[in-house]
Amino acid sequence: MCTGGVAGHFSPYEWRRRAERGEATEEESQTFSLHNSIMYVLSTGFLQSYTRGPRSWSLRILSAFWFWFSLCIVFIYAFNLNSVFKFSKTAIRVKDTHDLLFQDIINFGAVRFSPSYDFYRYNEGQYRQVFDRMLNSDQNLLEDRLEDAVYRIRRQWDARYAIVGEERILQYAADRKPCRLFITGKTLGRIAFSMATPSGSPLRDQLSYAIRLLQERGEIDKILEMSFSDNLRCSGDSIWENETKKSFTIHDLQGCITSFSSGWQAVPSFL
Repeated sequence: MCTGGVAGHFSPYEWRRRAERGEATEEESQTFSLHNSIMYVLSTGFLQSYTRGPRSWSLRILSAFWFWFSLCIVFIYAFNLNSVFKFSKTAIRVKDTHDLLFQDIINFGAVRFSPSYDFYRYNEGQYRQVFDRMLNSDQNLLEDRLEDAVYRIRRQWDARYAIVGEERILQYAADRKPCRLFITGKTLGRIAFSMATPSGSPLRDQLSYAIRLLQERGEIDKILEMSFSDNLRCSGDSIWENETKKSFTIHDLQGCITSFSSGWQAVPSFL
């Protein structure tokens, strides 16, 4: 609105300057004043006609981008194009192994030789099918380190890659900035880890006593909730946790907004 008013005021090709040269009437000189520019933006936004169109290329370009932007918004809301924008919410529908197997949108992998990797590798049924699908894919879905897997997820802006891993480790990674990871699904299985000691060794009772003592004191819970750097920890919900609560978000309109911004930035060069 302000850009239209400024362009209408200073452009030598617009109605105001033309009126000063005697090429337009006094009434026409007010066509793109600040007040009338607001009405012009609102009328074109609602796909209505306007009394007079812009004369300068700067306002014509801005009007074209604004009209295209308004047209996209109207069609998006009028026809509810969920098929175009639903992908960013697809991951939240993956609740268990069955959902993971019977979908072809998300490619999922794991960290090699991690507990989750061994869990699927040495299990049967659908669990083994998950492992076979990861192993036999031609897209190399397995990563050597969790850091590599997290980096791969973050650089996949189309959200077509996910990692299957240990809940605590994935939650720790999701809590780190830049807060662009979202944990979905329930716990698919539990693995028990034990400490092996030689038969008859006094370490067995000592370790059992020490672990029980740590549990009673709450030290185990403190370790699980440990935050190594509060400066790197997300203050609240991550971006994906916030966005998946909404059926339609501003992130779905990035293309429209970018195009409109390009037209707005091109205006000064034509003044």
